[in-house]
Amino acid sequence: MSCCICSGKYSCGYICQQCNYFIDETCFTLPPKIRHQYHPNHTLILTSYTDHPNIHCTACRAEDGTAYHCSTCKFGLHRTCAGAPTTLTLGTNKKVSYKLLYSYPFKGEMAVIKCSGCSSKLNSKQSFLYYNFDLDEVLHVHCALNREAGTYDTKFRLASERLKSIRIGEDCS
Repeated sequence: MSCCICSGKYSCGYICQQCNYFIDETCFTLPPKIRHQYHPNHTLILTSYTDHPNIHCTACRAEDGTAYHCSTCKFGLHRTCAGAPTTLTLGTNKKVSYKLLYSYPFKGEMAVIKCSGCSSKLNSKQSFLYYNFDLDEVLHVHCALNREAGTYDTKFRLASERLKSIRIGEDCS
């Protein structure tokens, strides 16, 4: 079946038989609301980009998938980008730590910045990035999270676990 949140095709998950609403196991565990440090003044609500066309992920600039959305600001973050850790250690033999930054750390830098993962140009003013200060190495948030996880399913599982720490509890009033 097709998950109503992420549109992925899955063979197991949760379904409402009355309305045929299906959610796969990974999406089912996602917090419905979060408070993210990049957008601290408003609650972000889990949604699909199909529900909010013309909204892009602030972290990676993509316009598809599942996102946490602020309708007031027309702001969105993919669930994997919202769950990106502030520090990421990559590598099997030689461990390298990268810090999550919301813009390139050197003001006025005129050099072309290329992602060490995919070699494509990085727009440092319009997306999140991972940066290693010692190596002067930059990674797109997307490339860094893909490298960390190795597989699509692992990437979503890690994001789901990390999002629990910024979950907003349900209001009981």
